[in-house]
Amino acid sequence: MDTKNNYHKNKVIQNNQEYLTNQINAPTQHVKKTNQFFGSLNFDTPDISFFSDASVKKNTIIAGYGISENTILVSFKKEILTTNNNLAELLAIQEAIKIAKLMNLNQLEVFTDCLPALEHIKRFSMMQKSSEIFLPTLNQLSEDLTFFSSYRIYWIARHRNVFADQLSQIRS
Repeated sequence: MDTKNNYHKNKVIQNNQEYLTNQINAPTQHVKKTNQFFGSLNFDTPDISFFSDASVKKNTIIAGYGISENTILVSFKKEILTTNNNLAELLAIQEAIKIAKLMNLNQLEVFTDCLPALEHIKRFSMMQKSSEIFLPTLNQLSEDLTFFSSYRIYWIARHRNVFADQLSQIRS
């Protein structure tokens, strides 16, 4: 099975945003941040925030977007081959990080509604045992984070991640 990538930038995302906005409320960059995070202690909110999510069904989809001043700048939607929900959520976070690197961002802020994925990242960073299935993704994610001068990956409540959730739920 081939992996399908859909990246949307600038004008293309406007059409995608209009389509999604007809189905749900428009996203906002401003969310209540929790004390559940992994990353830099000294951190200023960057200009662009990323939200990620995964939907594990017959075809697993990871999706997310980068937003600045309530305007979506970039989004992604990708079909992956896993039925493990936590791995899918980690891969969605990793995809947001890859896009931030491509955008040459200095600081990174990613929001996820999957607390177990965040806990896997924290445990891995403290050299605690992780399941074999997560190790390649956690290794790559850890390496990718060194690109940024500062970063935070936050857990947020599911109802605060509705737009990314809807992106991951829409099947092509």
